[in-house]
Amino acid sequence: AVSRTNARSVDLNRNYDFEWSASESRSGSGPFSEPEARAVRALSDHTAFGAGLSVHAGAANLGWVWNFTTEAAPDEPLVAQLAAAYADACAQPGFWITNGADWYPTRGDTNDWSYGRHGTLDFTLEVSVDKQPDFEEVADIVADHLPAVEAWLAAPHAVWGRVVDAETGLPVPATVTLAEGRPLIAGWDGAFGRPVASSEPVAATARAPGYAPRAVTLEVGAGAEIALEPESLAELAPQPAIHSAGEVACFALPGVPEEGSVRLTRPGHPSLAVTPADCGWQVAGALAPGPWTLEADGAVAPRALFAGADSDATRVDAVVWSGDSLTVEGDGFVVGARAWGLSGRARSPVSLPLRSWAPDHLVLDASAVADAESWDLVLVSGGAWWAVRDAGGAAWVDTGAPDAGDGTDESGYGPGVSAPGAGTDRGCQATPGAPLAALAASMLLAVARRRETP
Repeated sequence: AVSRTNARSVDLNRNYDFEWSASESRSGSGPFSEPEARAVRALSDHTAFGAGLSVHAGAANLGWVWNFTTEAAPDEPLVAQLAAAYADACAQPGFWITNGADWYPTRGDTNDWSYGRHGTLDFTLEVSVDKQPDFEEVADIVADHLPAVEAWLAAPHAVWGRVVDAETGLPVPATVTLAEGRPLIAGWDGAFGRPVASSEPVAATARAPGYAPRAVTLEVGAGAEIALEPESLAELAPQPAIHSAGEVACFALPGVPEEGSVRLTRPGHPSLAVTPADCGWQVAGALAPGPWTLEADGAVAPRALFAGADSDATRVDAVVWSGDSLTVEGDGFVVGARAWGLSGRARSPVSLPLRSWAPDHLVLDASAVADAESWDLVLVSGGAWWAVRDAGGAAWVDTGAPDAGDGTDESGYGPGVSAPGAGTDRGCQATPGAPLAALAASMLLAVARRRETP
């Protein structure tokens, strides 16, 4: 469409919730009002990225955070160093590097959100002075930038590792704070990683709600396993446990007195206070879709409360067991769907690999959770989150309203499956063959083919 906006005339690179501003041009009705931006949020909610390149056209430069202020970011020396290394390997004539806000300030963009919420060292890469380069130019642009992308991906100094539960060995989504710079968040597989400035060992501390923090020293170039000891994990049971995304949740919390201290936390999201109300406990703010950790008077229940899908592009109708396979029936599933099982006090995410896929069903390898007494299914498809309570014992799930008007169904958990939020749509389809999309795809494919490891 030769436009920088989506089909609803919103600039997606102004639609993120970190330093979002209504005064920015075409920034949307609010943060994450657009399905495309929400899809990126969903991806980053479960997968950790140490660094990122957001590919743009309209200039020939590489910019680093912050974009909303000229105040230096905590990792300013490191991101400037990485940008310089990219520029040294880039063959594009006139290519230059800059702090983003020094070039021009923006609010609500991808870079600041990725870095501010998740610790990702995210850069804006401008690959063509022409905003709409012709197809004939794509090969030359790739040739100019490919060596630089490879050099950037293969940063000479990096630390990485995995955070696990000391008792079970299962992954712990944790926050890893290095001695300098913005904290980074491990993914649902417990993995984390980031370029660092030198080959010197790096002091770090891993933290997760319900676990004792642990200080470690990370050796550059050698992966580390950080085992956290459970400290205050508890099986709190909010009723209902599944709510609609974008709404203010209200739930009962048996055993927690009204004078108790309750809040919801989630990596990459601001914490939400929870206060007593006529309906039980009420969340002070709208819930972003996905799983939330419940903390009540020092007791912690990881991923115990869930906000449902915020898109009508996907629908979950039922789950059906067959041996160690779990079939999820519905509509709108995409081949990149991901699924996990949550169980026990720690509710560590256990990956359920995709055995087969079709738009109306997914077949998951659920052998890793088949013996669990009770577990919940969490699914991401097309950028939308879904959850099914007690999937281990369910032959089907009811997507209708709770019975008896008391927020519970026969299982006592509320609606068996999360429901899509109201007022959303499928967004716009990508324009096939758009030159910039072809450029990005060409760069990714070329890098993948030339790298020795995935």
